[in-house]
Amino acid sequence: MLWAVGVDVTEEREALVRARELERIVALGNMVSGLTHELRNPLNGALLQLTLLERTLARHRDEWIQPAAGAAAQAIVEIRRVSRILDDFLVFTRPQPIHLERTDVRQLAARAIERSAPRAHAAGVTVSLEIGAGAVAEIDPSRVETAVYQLIANAIDAAAATTDRAAWVRIVASGNSVVIEVEDHGVGVSAADASMFEPFFTTKTGGTGLGLSIVQRVAADHGGSVTHERRGDATVFRLELPFVGGVAN
Repeated sequence: MLWAVGVDVTEEREALVRARELERIVALGNMVSGLTHELRNPLNGALLQLTLLERTLARHRDEWIQPAAGAAAQAIVEIRRVSRILDDFLVFTRPQPIHLERTDVRQLAARAIERSAPRAHAAGVTVSLEIGAGAVAEIDPSRVETAVYQLIANAIDAAAATTDRAAWVRIVASGNSVVIEVEDHGVGVSAADASMFEPFFTTKTGGTGLGLSIVQRVAADHGGSVTHERRGDATVFRLELPFVGGVAN
């Protein structure tokens, strides 16, 4: 008689693939972290010098100086954009553990709005936190605040291209979860287009395409989700997170 014994190694192979992928992400994170550090110092130095130059040129009203003042201002804008790109890469590639704390989600959203104030002011967009019920949840406040900021930044960019230059943030308690909604009246993205959450997917000129990927990672690390939908002429992104040990007020 012939006997054959087989062993299913599918799970072992999948675990090996996941381990290798994790090693790759960690290595990429370390590389980006080092590169960001090396680039940030000269960028900050260049930004300081250009800011001083811009102030000096502003004190002169000669017509021949104005083109130089405009060039300096544009260079400052581009350097700041590069700095934001480096920040996004750093957040996306660096593995971050979850540190749960009982957090007032409404206060967290208010901080994210305050953090986005310079961007909103530059775009001429008003960001408001709607009056409603608050909630306390066990979440990582730093990482969730970053996720909410990314959603607000996305809404600001969308609202800036409309006549209704406004965005809203609201907190909704839903079952065992707290939902943070960010709404704007921009054109939005097709509901059938799931690529928006993939790294480097962007419809904006000069965007990194990492903002929504960062939001999705934060949601997944909390056991939550991020979705979007069209409500009439509005686009609403919903970041849903479990209360864990938190309670609704």
